[in-house]
Amino acid sequence: MNSGLQQCLTYTKAKSGEIATANPYICARYFDYLMNVFIEVALNWNMEAGCTRAEGGLFGCTTAFFAATEAQNSTGSLHTHMLIWIKDMPATVDDYYA
Repeated sequence: MNSGLQQCLTYTKAKSGEIATANPYICARYFDYLMNVFIEVALNWNMEAGCTRAEGGLFGCTTAFFAATEAQNSTGSLHTHMLIWIKDMPATVDDYYA
């Protein structure tokens, strides 16, 4: 394993937070990259075409999704709240339990 990567894996939470605070742009770019990987792989969504792929994703065939990204007040850490619509899933909780 690359010695630089191995060193990063041993950082404490405080050290990781210090590095992230000093490099907010890089952290935001990395977060965006991870979200795109999740959307492309887990949802099997074609980002270029703006639609699902025929085989469906981890949860089934994604028909749509919505994501809102925000930062934690105390740490500035980015996180996302996401709604995912899956084909043939019940539309309401009552339908789900019916």
